[in-house]
Amino acid sequence: MNDLSPVPQLSSCPPQTFQTSGGREERWLILFVMLLVFVDAAWRWPVPSANEPHYLTMARHQWDPEWCDRDLFLQSTPAHSVFYRTIGLITVWLTFDQAAWVGRLFAFALVAWGWVRLSRILLPDGVGVFWATIVYLILASQGSFSGEWIVRGCEAKVFSYGLLLWALSAALSRRWISAALCWGLSISFHPLVGLWSLLCYTAAELSFVVEKFIRWEPDRRTSSEVKNESDQRLGISWKPLLVLVMAALPGLLTSLALFFGMDPKQQYQATYIQVFYRLAHHLDPMTFPVAAYFFAGILIVVWLCGRRWTPPTRDRDVFSRFIGVSIAIAALGVLIGWGPRPGGEMPGFAWRMSLLKFYPFRLFDGMMPIATAFAVVHIWHAAGRRWMAIRASADFRLSGTTESRSTARRRSTFVTAVTTVCLALWCASLFPSPADRMSAEQYTAWREACDWIERETPADALFITPNQSWGFKWYAQRAEYVNMKDCPQDPPHLVEWNRRLKLLANWGKRNFSGGYTRKELQSLQNQTSADYLLAQHLGPMTIEPVFQNKWYRLYSLTDDKIR
Repeated sequence: MNDLSPVPQLSSCPPQTFQTSGGREERWLILFVMLLVFVDAAWRWPVPSANEPHYLTMARHQWDPEWCDRDLFLQSTPAHSVFYRTIGLITVWLTFDQAAWVGRLFAFALVAWGWVRLSRILLPDGVGVFWATIVYLILASQGSFSGEWIVRGCEAKVFSYGLLLWALSAALSRRWISAALCWGLSISFHPLVGLWSLLCYTAAELSFVVEKFIRWEPDRRTSSEVKNESDQRLGISWKPLLVLVMAALPGLLTSLALFFGMDPKQQYQATYIQVFYRLAHHLDPMTFPVAAYFFAGILIVVWLCGRRWTPPTRDRDVFSRFIGVSIAIAALGVLIGWGPRPGGEMPGFAWRMSLLKFYPFRLFDGMMPIATAFAVVHIWHAAGRRWMAIRASADFRLSGTTESRSTARRRSTFVTAVTTVCLALWCASLFPSPADRMSAEQYTAWREACDWIERETPADALFITPNQSWGFKWYAQRAEYVNMKDCPQDPPHLVEWNRRLKLLANWGKRNFSGGYTRKELQSLQNQTSADYLLAQHLGPMTIEPVFQNKWYRLYSLTDDKIR
């Protein structure tokens, strides 16, 4: 048969996974993948990345409640308490920059471990891990459907995805206790990632039962044989279920507190703010750019094409069904969110909005590039088998012998590793994405202002910061009255967050008449209880700043001069 011909049906033979020579080779693979991920993240996402100030400042506050205790976001109910209570400890001992690197070390190690374990089951050989990693990093750097990603910085979902990859590998290997533990911890670190993945995997496994029922094939085995196969397939046992529940409870209990026992009116307002305003770029499919739909479509097409040249095993079929369920959930999310705008004009607006709040696109957006990378490796492997067969035949005719398989494998691994590192560095340099989105000159001025504030202002002071402020608590170590990025998750604080943003916007518009007087600044201080106003474009003011550089000006709102 031609090596590039599609495989028409699922094989009944055992899974064909590549076997490492003991644990040493696997450890080298894990270290290499981890190094590759570090190089990519460090090059494209220097510390702090986009969400690290959001997560690590909350983590610091959970261990040191007096730190920036007047900050609205830090006062809110934490949505990822397990992350804050574990990784947050290092923020007490180290600086934020150091804590971010240590957190990335643990997070990326977890991702690398899960990646290699899953690759052992789904890829044809060990060399494929290198290529799958670089293909994934390239795909992830090109875009996303709903703004989801796995490898970037130190935050809760990176740990959750690493545990998810580990759980998938354990479940496909029928190690149900390990799978339950990893899935439970994945749920604890990030409930949405963990629960959506658990739902998709359960649906993938149950699809075999439904498929067999539809075919209605008579089963001539004894009842004990049927039960043993069912237990092996679904892991039906009280022990894995107990482990899963116990491992998931710490994170679930905190997350459930965000939805139950809240005022219905506040819950409704908070949901609207989340879905159609603050997190619309993640939750509202009508706001996704056309390019995002094209990107997702290309990934799906490549994945479907790759399946035709993937050697069939049951484990690969389970993973394909797992991805298929995530695609179906994302498609359903698009249907739920599709309609006229503003969102209040959609029929069934309330229930559709409530469903979109649970990120129906998250798992698809996170796992689809992984599935596509695996599919590309299988295509390359099929083409490589064909090419190597032709070359081996030519070598034999020319020399009368062929080099040993182990020598060829070592040479291929070395060449692939070097090529992969070079490609990683090249790709990382092509897509620089500074998280702060500031020019070098503005960033220098921003750091200068924050450093001065940390040195010269009281530790318990409250600041009103510009709309474009980023990482203020990270750099200045001071509380903010409100921050667009740092959006609370619990309804009461989320509604208050929205009120504060509107208050500042209305104050700025109402008083923008050539300058802001002492009376107007006093009114702002009375409404916010803020101690300082850090301005970028706002002004001019009738009082002198206590600090000023080319980009920013700092005013004291408690100075006797404005009273």
